[in-house]
Amino acid sequence: MSDDSLSLPNHLAFGIQQPWAELILRGIKTIEIRRLPVRPGVPIYLYASRELSKLSYAMAAIEKHGLELEKLPRGVLVGVIHVVACRPATPEDESAACVPAEYLTGKKAWVVGDVTRLEPPQPILNPPFGMWFYPFAQRGTNKRRRDR
Repeated sequence: MSDDSLSLPNHLAFGIQQPWAELILRGIKTIEIRRLPVRPGVPIYLYASRELSKLSYAMAAIEKHGLELEKLPRGVLVGVIHVVACRPATPEDESAACVPAEYLTGKKAWVVGDVTRLEPPQPILNPPFGMWFYPFAQRGTNKRRRDR
């Protein structure tokens, strides 16, 4: 792990379930599908949430890519990513998003690039509240921690 990887104490973390986080880290899933748009360009911590995805196509992705689900990190920061573009999802995004084309209708495609895996995965100071959170925010305040 480089010292630069954790020099982002004021940056947001994005929580995502496994196996999706691992697929992003491996460069297999290069598009994240969401209902809402995101502003491209800034580095974002990738947090592997404690919950595993229960979607049937998540299990299909696990099998297709030979992942050992029980060995995937959960409840920790696993990487730093950049969203390089955000646009409407299209059926052509099916493979890069690792989801069926019918799931893409009406969604946004977050094109992910410049992915760095954190080795080892890093604990967070503040537990997530929703999919976006500041992992190093001081507890009991809304202030972001600046002394890390």
